Amino acid sequence: MVGTLKVAALASLILVALGCSENKTTKEIQEEKILATPSEIVSRMHQMTNEIFVLKERKGFLDSKLIAKSVHAITNDSERLELLDQLADCVMSVDVSSFDYHKQFNSLFSIKSVMEDVVLLELPGWWNHGYDEYYELYYKYKLRYMAWQRAQIKRTSPKHRIDNPYVILDEAKDVELSYWRQIHFSGIANYEAQLNVIETDYPHQVRDMSKETADRVKSMIEDFLGRPIRTKEQLRADFKAKRNAEFLEKEDPHAAP
Repeated sequence: MVGTLKVAALASLILVALGCSENKTTKEIQEEKILATPSEIVSRMHQMTNEIFVLKERKGFLDSKLIAKSVHAITNDSERLELLDQLADCVMSVDVSSFDYHKQFNSLFSIKSVMEDVVLLELPGWWNHGYDEYYELYYKYKLRYMAWQRAQIKRTSPKHRIDNPYVILDEAKDVELSYWRQIHFSGIANYEAQLNVIETDYPHQVRDMSKETADRVKSMIEDFLGRPIRTKEQLRADFKAKRNAEFLEKEDPHAAP
């Protein structure tokens, strides 16, 4: 019962935080024009990543709406790709380890949103240049993003143990512990799910690629994995056994940062 209440309270805190930030930024963005030049967009990128540390009301959040709108308006694919490259570098180089775990959770959630909802979605599509170029671009950025996710999971590995995880002695510390668990253990679940999607999708995507491109993409994926792509049978067996492919640690209620 206590665990259920803790999860519900954590979910409420997250929704309130995200809801407030959404309302505020929507109003702000409506008052701002789209940035007209690449240099203005890059300048705003660096301003955005600085604000994550200095703004009191939005500390820990990235406000990427204006950047997203401005990048989307760029019609030149080469210019857009260069901007997306800089945006990916900009957000994934932010070091949030000095924050408490609540703000770390907010920050990592924001960075994931930028990578998934801006960078990966705004890549030049297959309809522009064909499947070969698109899949090479997609996996270049997807695997780069997953390497960042992997690093966050390793960075937040458990370092302590608590005697009784079901007794709340300090409410503030308990909330912090809940946010850490979201970052680490939920991060593992999300990461492993993405691995499964990549290894399941690649054999189907091969049909749209030339052999040369398919081989290059396969090498990219397997270099990242450090092993061959799992077969359909291996994927099915791991799913049935509820077995992770990379992070083999089990969720431990006694684990602590």
